[in-house]
Amino acid sequence: MMPATLETRCKRWTRTCSLPNDTIGIRPILISHNNSQWRRLRTASGHEVKLILEVTESENVLKIRAPSSTERKEDDFPLLQWGMHRTSLSSWYHPRGVVPAESNLDQSSGVMSTPMKLKRQGEEDRDCFEVQLQIPRNLEPAYFSFQISHQGFIADGTPVQGTHFTVPLGLSTGEPSVLGTCMSECKAQAQSSAQSSINFAVISRHAKSMSLVLMRAQLRSDGGFEFVNTQSGLQSLVGTGYLEIELDPVINKTGDCWHICVEGMRDPGSMCYAWRASGPEGRNDFHAGYLLLDPYATSASPVLLPEKYWNSAPHLPPYLDLEAPVLMGMLKSLTESFDWKGAGQPIRQKSSHGADHILNSVSARPEDAVICDVDILSHTRGPTIPTECHGKLSGILCLIPALLDAGVTAIIINPVLSGLCVEGHDPNRRLPMALFCPDAALSLTGPADSPKDLKEVIQACHSAGLEVLLKLDFCMTAESSEPSSGRLQGMRGISGETYYRSTNNGQAVLRSGHPVVRRMIVDCLHHWAQEYRVDGFYVLNAENLCQDQFGTILDSPSLAEELALDPVLRGLKLIAEAADTNLLPRQGLRGFPHWGVWAQCNDRFYSQLKSYLFQNQRGLLSEVATRITGSSDLFGAQHDSSLPGGLSPSRRTKCCINVLPASSIEEAHESSAGRAVELTSILKTMLLVAFTSAGLPCFPASIILPSLTSDNNNNSLLPFVRLLAAVRQMHRALLVPKRCGDKRDIQWHAAKAGDCVDWSGASSSHEANIIAYSLRGDSGHAVYVALNPLYISADVQLPPSPLGTPWRQVIDTGSAPPEDATLDGKVFSGFDITTLQPGAGALFLSGPSSNPRPS
Repeated sequence: MMPATLETRCKRWTRTCSLPNDTIGIRPILISHNNSQWRRLRTASGHEVKLILEVTESENVLKIRAPSSTERKEDDFPLLQWGMHRTSLSSWYHPRGVVPAESNLDQSSGVMSTPMKLKRQGEEDRDCFEVQLQIPRNLEPAYFSFQISHQGFIADGTPVQGTHFTVPLGLSTGEPSVLGTCMSECKAQAQSSAQSSINFAVISRHAKSMSLVLMRAQLRSDGGFEFVNTQSGLQSLVGTGYLEIELDPVINKTGDCWHICVEGMRDPGSMCYAWRASGPEGRNDFHAGYLLLDPYATSASPVLLPEKYWNSAPHLPPYLDLEAPVLMGMLKSLTESFDWKGAGQPIRQKSSHGADHILNSVSARPEDAVICDVDILSHTRGPTIPTECHGKLSGILCLIPALLDAGVTAIIINPVLSGLCVEGHDPNRRLPMALFCPDAALSLTGPADSPKDLKEVIQACHSAGLEVLLKLDFCMTAESSEPSSGRLQGMRGISGETYYRSTNNGQAVLRSGHPVVRRMIVDCLHHWAQEYRVDGFYVLNAENLCQDQFGTILDSPSLAEELALDPVLRGLKLIAEAADTNLLPRQGLRGFPHWGVWAQCNDRFYSQLKSYLFQNQRGLLSEVATRITGSSDLFGAQHDSSLPGGLSPSRRTKCCINVLPASSIEEAHESSAGRAVELTSILKTMLLVAFTSAGLPCFPASIILPSLTSDNNNNSLLPFVRLLAAVRQMHRALLVPKRCGDKRDIQWHAAKAGDCVDWSGASSSHEANIIAYSLRGDSGHAVYVALNPLYISADVQLPPSPLGTPWRQVIDTGSAPPEDATLDGKVFSGFDITTLQPGAGALFLSGPSSNPRPS
């Protein structure tokens, strides 16, 4: 129940907005060639009422005809009971210039009664009653509603459904087939003219009423959007006009979908919109005071409503500041086009070390990709990035040279989705609110330009040969589980039971198993793939995709399968990261359901390597070997009749994503502090393992950026990662097989050549926890890697090279730059001894040339 003060404001707002106005510039487009529309309206008794709407430049001429009965009395004339409305179906108004003579207003009901006049027809046609009204065009958009009361009138004067007939003026019923907004198909030519027709559609099962709110954003003299900085630090657009249209459930609702087409919109690119919903009595998940963001909005921005409406419009929840901006959808994305200049996909280039840089072409292997996770808010604040680009999408453009220099072939951008700051969470992090549009706060030039900025970043990355993946979350949003908390600003306020379910801890998560939400997620990925031409998606909290609408874990979740086999998404990278693997099928024993398509963040890789390298935990050598060789327990085939088809087949090595999370830097710092070694030494060892293991390495951009991994601004791991990427590229046939089960000539070694590896962890010797391995390929090259997890230095004896040639040390993570990664390292023969620092690792090459660069 709304507070009494808000009830009063709502009533005042209804009266104010019911008055005709054209403040935001809406005029109709004629859809009939002869400017005349005929309709036959069926009554509840099966008879017809004819309606003729003739549209001229200045007015609508509305003629309503009802058949006459031969048994009627001479003085029996039916009455047309009518009214016009826009904001409220229950508040009819009657413009003075429209009301015909001899009409009477019923003050109690607000209904105008106009006598219908008898119109004599020819001998073959039956006489009829008719009334004609002239409605000026400047009253549009509006509804004209009526019913006919009578005594001798042959037809029942009420419709089959509802209590009155409704004629939209400057509007049409709209279509439910396309959710969100779209240009009306029959008026596609309006995109190049001054007026457009826009279809709006939203799903809400339990809403009692639904209103569309339109607002014009203020423009500067140069045509750009006027925006101001709010107290929260966000840039917000400034609204100049406000129009609200309540949808008629009889003509504007199909099933659970509310829809309307607004005609004659001038300059729709500067228009903002939102929904307002109210529910049945007793439900607390609807509130008439909230402006609700369209779940399908493809562009959104904070908007400050005009000050003159503060006291009359219930535009904000009573729990929030009236002067705070409201997140509204924008129609700008419908009117703008973007020139990709041929860079819709990554362009194949040569990297600095001579190898093919981009790996998504037919001749390149997807297994050779190197992925970097770019956090827009933190990774774009380096000393080499202009201050105005800090925390902005444009800051990524400054990182492209360093990413290419490090051998990166794909980046994951995060955060992208439009969101809100939520109390109790990181104030610098905005939880997602709109799944179809980028965050307005990420734009450098203004809140309305974030879609253009993101496309420019993707275009620049593609031109440089970088693939772009978006990190999305289809589980957690900015809307909390309790409506009373003041978070009803989107899906929860429109249809909370449809879009959300509550977990055991009271947190609201998206009801991904519901057909409506499932369709929305598929549409969302289609939108990003087609409109922004991204190369893939990294899905956080992916376990939510494996549950039905009630939270039951499914062995073969239909949503995950649909995305895996979707023809539009074919060829794109789909990466799943589960926050809680116990919520995956079979408690995550076989990982995320994949159907041979889904890639997965290999959580076992980092957790077990961290325990081994950071904590020197014993008895993990078998698990470490499994992770290095591609985690066959997750990605290899397991032919078990009890497993569904989405869990049993094997996956290619490209599906194994060996992620070093952003927290790895802090955890490496804690581990290095206990060993009195450099922070970068432990971190470089983890990078060495990630780059030489079967799977795709994925690391945060902070590792290769100066001043983010150390207090020393010059202490960047970029040269180290560059050489690792070169070694991986040149020896990819050895290090990265197509499948984790492919046979390779791999030998495992202990600290002393010839000793057996202590797989069981039974030995009491410290050196027994050291592991090394060598790989030999058909190309005449060999690789040897050794790892020392001890808290003390240890000697490692190199085995003889399987090729009979010397070993050349290329990587030593325990050394300071530039000796940690060099092409001119020491040369060792078989049974020579090298010393590894605490937590360090080393890589040796053997072959005709120990140079990782191609000859």
